[in-house]
Amino acid sequence: MTAEHIEQLMTRMNLPWKQVVKNMWNIDDPDDNLPGVSVSIEPRRKPGRELVKFVTFICDVPHDAGPEFFMEFLRLNFRVDHGTFALESKSEMCYIDTLELANMDPNEFEATFRSMQNAARTFQDKFDIDFYTMGKPQF
Repeated sequence: MTAEHIEQLMTRMNLPWKQVVKNMWNIDDPDDNLPGVSVSIEPRRKPGRELVKFVTFICDVPHDAGPEFFMEFLRLNFRVDHGTFALESKSEMCYIDTLELANMDPNEFEATFRSMQNAARTFQDKFDIDFYTMGKPQF
């Protein structure tokens, strides 16, 4: 699989994507009320071991977030199909997933992308957040 194959997959799936830089794309459709997803090819030390990384911003971490806030994300990880909720920084909660580029097939790509959308719905159900703010950092 190559970067060109990923672009062809996104086009075949009718995803509104645009290239940000070489080997990195944003998929964002303001009409679908779901967060945007970034897809990138991450180089590894050994050639042929590259990863395809999917990331979507979920929310800012509240300044007064206590252990229970983070425990809820650990519990939500159990309910999602692929990937995991994770901290991108001290202030950003994201949802991420990775696939091996060399072994990735179209079905895996689509399942991972759909899982990103479902994880956002899981988060919304639990925390009653408006999708309009998801996928867009609030600071």
